[in-house]
Amino acid sequence: MRYDFDQVVDRSGNLSAKYDERVKKFGTDDIIPLWIADMDFKTAQPIIDALKARAEEGIWGYTARPASYFEAIRNW
Repeated sequence: MRYDFDQVVDRSGNLSAKYDERVKKFGTDDIIPLWIADMDFKTAQPIIDALKARAEEGIWGYTARPASYFEAIRNW
């Protein structure tokens, strides 16, 4: 999968803590917001698709974690 890391995403004005709280925290928005770990890239399309598919199931209760979940963590 190829990913476009050059695409600029303007997150200001959408309640982004990274950008929209600069004035509140520092008194100015003329700073580089390195004070918070946040992504400035669009989420990869396979992740968006998986979340949409899960949301469309319409049942959002608590779920069990299969063995593959723990295996993925161990491999990571």
